[in-house]
Amino acid sequence: MTSNSKIPLVSSDFNSKFNAPFWEHTELGKVSLWPEHLIFGLNLILKSSQPMAICWGNTKHFFYNKAFLAANLSPDTNFDTFGLPLDKAPLHPEIKTQILLCFNGEQPETTADLTFNNVKQKPSYWSFAFSPLCSNPETISGVLIQALNKTPVIKAKAKSEHLLKRLNNTIRQAPTGVLIISAKTQNIEIINRKFKQLLPAKVTDLIDQPFTKALPHCNFDLKSEIVKLLQTGTGFQANEIQVKNTFDWPNEIRYFNILGEAIYNEEQEITGAIIASTEVTETIIAKQKVSKSEYRFKSLIDNSPIPIALFSGPDHVITMANKTMIHDIWRKTEKDIINKPLVDVFPELKAQKYPELLDKVYKTGIPHKEKESKALIEGNDGTKAFYFDFEYSPIFESDNKISGVMTTSINVTENVISRKKIEKTEARLRIATEAAKLATWELDLKSSKISHSKRLAVIFGYPEDKKLTHEAIRKHVNRKDLKDILLPAFEKGLKTGSYFSEVKAYKDNGEQLWIRKQGKVLYAEDGQPEKIIGTLRDVTSERNNQQRLIENEQKFRLLADSMPQKVWITDKEGNVNYFNKTVYDFTGFKLDKFNPENWLDFVHPDDHKENIRLWEHAVNTGEDYLCEHRFRRFDGQYRWQLSRAIAQRDEKGNIQRWVGTSTDIQDQKMFLKELERQVTERTKLLAETNSKLENSIEELQRMNEELQSFAYISSHDLQEPLRKIQIFASRIQDVEKDNLSETGKDYFNRMQKSASRMQALIKDLLAYSRTNTSVRAYEETDLNDIINEVKADLKELLQDKQVTLEVDSLCSVEIIPFQFIQLFSNLISNAIKFSRTDIPPVIKIESIIDKGAKFNIEELNTEEDYCHIKVSDNGIGFNPKYSEQIFEVFERLHTRTTYEGTGIGLAIVKKIVENHEGYIFASSKEQQGATFNIYIPINKSM
Repeated sequence: MTSNSKIPLVSSDFNSKFNAPFWEHTELGKVSLWPEHLIFGLNLILKSSQPMAICWGNTKHFFYNKAFLAANLSPDTNFDTFGLPLDKAPLHPEIKTQILLCFNGEQPETTADLTFNNVKQKPSYWSFAFSPLCSNPETISGVLIQALNKTPVIKAKAKSEHLLKRLNNTIRQAPTGVLIISAKTQNIEIINRKFKQLLPAKVTDLIDQPFTKALPHCNFDLKSEIVKLLQTGTGFQANEIQVKNTFDWPNEIRYFNILGEAIYNEEQEITGAIIASTEVTETIIAKQKVSKSEYRFKSLIDNSPIPIALFSGPDHVITMANKTMIHDIWRKTEKDIINKPLVDVFPELKAQKYPELLDKVYKTGIPHKEKESKALIEGNDGTKAFYFDFEYSPIFESDNKISGVMTTSINVTENVISRKKIEKTEARLRIATEAAKLATWELDLKSSKISHSKRLAVIFGYPEDKKLTHEAIRKHVNRKDLKDILLPAFEKGLKTGSYFSEVKAYKDNGEQLWIRKQGKVLYAEDGQPEKIIGTLRDVTSERNNQQRLIENEQKFRLLADSMPQKVWITDKEGNVNYFNKTVYDFTGFKLDKFNPENWLDFVHPDDHKENIRLWEHAVNTGEDYLCEHRFRRFDGQYRWQLSRAIAQRDEKGNIQRWVGTSTDIQDQKMFLKELERQVTERTKLLAETNSKLENSIEELQRMNEELQSFAYISSHDLQEPLRKIQIFASRIQDVEKDNLSETGKDYFNRMQKSASRMQALIKDLLAYSRTNTSVRAYEETDLNDIINEVKADLKELLQDKQVTLEVDSLCSVEIIPFQFIQLFSNLISNAIKFSRTDIPPVIKIESIIDKGAKFNIEELNTEEDYCHIKVSDNGIGFNPKYSEQIFEVFERLHTRTTYEGTGIGLAIVKKIVENHEGYIFASSKEQQGATFNIYIPINKSM
């Protein structure tokens, strides 16, 4: 297609229109004769992907491109007026008006957002710009029209306004206090009813008043924190704040958690602050009365900042990136990026400008900023293109040297900006609801469809992504409460506009709970109820707390009075305020006449000074109190007691009280005194005997054996009181189990565990003693038989721990059979005890016979035959520097709470090996298992 112009007319979807013969009958004439200005303008719009049009000539022929036609910018769905005069084009009147103004030489205006309906009758919003086209400086031949789609921005703005309205409604009816302050004026923008309850006087209108008028009387400098928050954006969280002289509770102290966070605009400027208060009075009172009750307050707000990352050193190693950067921009996991150079994580950046810019900022210390910069980033979900306003800022150390670069990035497309506004509005909504662990819901009264937050599903025992219908939620409510409370409250709410109910309900697993529902009714233009927006909260603990408190206190006192031990309680300053019945029975004091604070009256005068010193040390440091002293019995006799007290702390570690017990140890004291006397005599006799060593070897051996026998017998006698403790404790737990508080059960469990540990210690001491005193009767023994007997003894333990025991064909050797049973039992038990939690235990036992020289061990006789026994496992292992320490008596590499035991097991193993004139050593590395190497001579020297 050509024209008289030197500029050809481009090919387009409108070729047939240009070739039509009717042009010859218009003022334009044949297409080949059209002026260059018109051809140039037509080529411009026909090649453009944006909606554009040209109106030309005195007849004002209206031409448009494919994008203009596709945009549905005409009310006529069959819009097909290409080239026709303007008056025949079904255009918006405002568009026609501006075109005519432009032809008349007047300055046209960019139109406001005009509304159009597309083929699906959905509205779209457009603005139009008009430019004159002149054939010469004095003649306007045509007008160029450009259309700009404003639909995404207008719809995003409408959605943002809707969410803001929902936020304001939620804040005003929220069961938690909310105060919103303007950063510019420091005046109150929003304050709800719950926050006003903190104030000392009843107030009505505080909006646009200074925020200082909304400050409660409390033990926390709330004013300074708010000023700091408005100036710096630094949030604060104050827990358990005491508020006095409120209007609703003029003579009481109430407790609140107060949280403050900054509110930012799109440019990350502080525009205000939101202060949330949650009353925790009942929780604090309960914690003061019952030491077992624990309430943990979590951080309720997690702001979503702009994407930020830190790069360290000349290689730009990623040392930190926030969640927004990792998940939204980079779309990788934290382990994929942290402590790795940027270009190693994102090699696609090598072909882009960013590594070079980072080098420049790192070397010069001059920040670099750019707007609408395109970046291609490859995440786990593929490559995506982003446009950012970003800034690279150098990080200076104290010596003014540059250590790295910080980057901040903001996506600046209109749709993303709109989405960010919505997300921030929703975040403010979450602050108000999450502060009180609330679930939110919205019920459409016409369709009965309900939408709810994730917390609502969790409250009823479902996964957080479970969606519940309105009918399903009501089925969780107790039938009687549904009929008598919830449904009447619902009907009342539709009339009054405010909905409240507190009913018994059941979780998905049948567990009972109490829920509190509150809501605000929204009305349509005709005055009819349309929606209810509300909250739901689990208040089970609040309902049950008082009853539990009473029951726990009764159980504790019943338990304490039934114990044979003396039980006592003090306040946090160490002042005694309670004794159990056993104390009064022992001392003879009367409950109604004796003041517990005068407890020193029944302590032996000689023990007062040390008793007071130890007690004051415990109270001042918080360490456990342990003291041996004498108490006067009702008959005037003093008896030795072992007193121990442990501090009871709250979740912050602050001491709330001390709970102590005193146990009669008079018999043990007398026994130990007699034992010490005999040991002293034996020691003296031993010293005298040593001076005559050369002439009295046989006598000395006899006396040593006698002393060991005495220790062996004494150890047996020590087990008797331990057995009684275990029997009595077990009987109390069996008979009084339902009457014991959790604290009482914990004390008995501790007592039983302590007794079991001492019993195990005594047994191990006996075993260790037996290795010294036993008659060494060696027998030719197949070690396979020994292993089989040990496997039978440990059958249940091996099955319970899923142990794999790999045993090679073992050799036969002269040994003391029962001692080797003890040896293998200790080694296998030790391997199971120190096994790893992530894999089942595997224990391998093998042996070989060879000359001592082959083993290259200095302690072995090179000419003698040895049976080398190797026991290895895949457990936690140990540091090689402890390879000798582990065989010493009472030596432990771990705390008793981490791994049980007495620290004697491996010492017994070593003693047995030495009894057989052998040698043992262990090798290991942490988390790589351990190997015990035992060398036993084949032929024993007699």
